Amino acid sequence: MLGGSGWFGRTALNMIGVQDADVLVVGSYARNIEVNGKAFYVRPWDATDIKRFQPDLVLDFAFLTRDLIRTLGEQEFARQNLVLSERLLSLNELGSVRTLFSVSSGAATLQAFESGANSTDLYGEQKLANEGALREIALSGATNVIIARAWSVTGGHVLKPRNYAFSDFILSGLEDGQIVIRAPHPVTRRYCAVEDFLAVALASGLDKQITDLDSGGPLVELEELARVIAEKLGNPSVKVSFPDRSEVLPDNYHSSGTDWESAASNLGFEPLSLSGQVVNVRDSLR
Repeated sequence: MLGGSGWFGRTALNMIGVQDADVLVVGSYARNIEVNGKAFYVRPWDATDIKRFQPDLVLDFAFLTRDLIRTLGEQEFARQNLVLSERLLSLNELGSVRTLFSVSSGAATLQAFESGANSTDLYGEQKLANEGALREIALSGATNVIIARAWSVTGGHVLKPRNYAFSDFILSGLEDGQIVIRAPHPVTRRYCAVEDFLAVALASGLDKQITDLDSGGPLVELEELARVIAEKLGNPSVKVSFPDRSEVLPDNYHSSGTDWESAASNLGFEPLSLSGQVVNVRDSLR
């Protein structure tokens, strides 16, 4: 597992811990982490160590998030992500690897670039390049490739809850007794739980040369989301900072949702509802 100490990594470790599978966790530096009461050792990248481990499944969550562009600068941000991508791709050379599972982003899609918001988005460009390299590996036929394209997801292992509207609303309701919608325009998203997304993507692609799955979920505008969250928190107040939001062009960052619905249906899997996701994150943040 690459990037095992982050939000997606911790979620996957929780799932793996239940199955008690043998896992080697790679992160930026050596340390012990605890996930739901179970200890995992995170080790720095060591190609020899990984080769000795002989993994058959690679779970890739190692990629710097967009917010670090401002901290690191574009050049260093790009350099570090390129190193992470090269490490992932190098694992295809191990004879033991049967499946490469990599989390991508909605920011890598044509839809996101054409929206204007991501037209010069370095993060989206690098994710798109990473997807292209993975597709080339899949075409070689030796390794299954799963590209799990996350748009908007939820989960109890979120490490920076204030960075995401879903968890920020819940945290604000719990701590302040008030949820404030600060966006000056309508914002629509589709939310699904990280656990559900990882499970469906992995189960859908283990027997295919390449699987490309976008996250989905119920379509919701932020004000509606705030009302659902408020109901599950005992009805803290909901405040809208810009009453005339509907008169401004909306921010519609989400997939069509059809591929997600089809993938879950084909597996006979019922993802968490929006309310279920709220309860899941609420209980964790509490």
